[in-house]
Amino acid sequence: MSWSVRLLSLSCGAMLVACSSSPTPEFTADTAVDHSVFLRSTTVTKDAFEAEIVGRNLEAFSGIAFRLQYDAHVLAFGSLSPGADWTDKRYVLAKEGKPGLLLVGIAEPGRPPTAPLEGERVLATVKFKRTSEDGSEISFDTVRSELRDTNGKTVRATFTGGKLQ
Repeated sequence: MSWSVRLLSLSCGAMLVACSSSPTPEFTADTAVDHSVFLRSTTVTKDAFEAEIVGRNLEAFSGIAFRLQYDAHVLAFGSLSPGADWTDKRYVLAKEGKPGLLLVGIAEPGRPPTAPLEGERVLATVKFKRTSEDGSEISFDTVRSELRDTNGKTVRATFTGGKLQ
């Protein structure tokens, strides 16, 4: 009897090793610099990925537009919520232009520009469903991503993404 219990114990131990060897999902952000917009993960699981779009030390602005690129076989867009600094009078557009390309615009016409942002501020939060446990680069299209002031002038900012593993 004790021999069969040991055998069962060894089998279960081997199964636990096999189960725990699967990699833990994680997101590694590219290095953010001063005057930047970057991604900061809040949830990374085998089923979901959620990230904040964060502004760091930005000059005054009144709107943001960006294109976020990702692997459509790994992520499916769920939703986008504006950060707490926007009022209920803001306009928000978030839609997949095509699989793997999220188009976003947030603005408040007639709103005075934000004061310059010192430190970090959450501009929006984006949620995705993970459709695969594969990795994906997540990047901003730097040609089509920008901040604007109330006069329509571009506000200096560097946009950086990261890697979902």
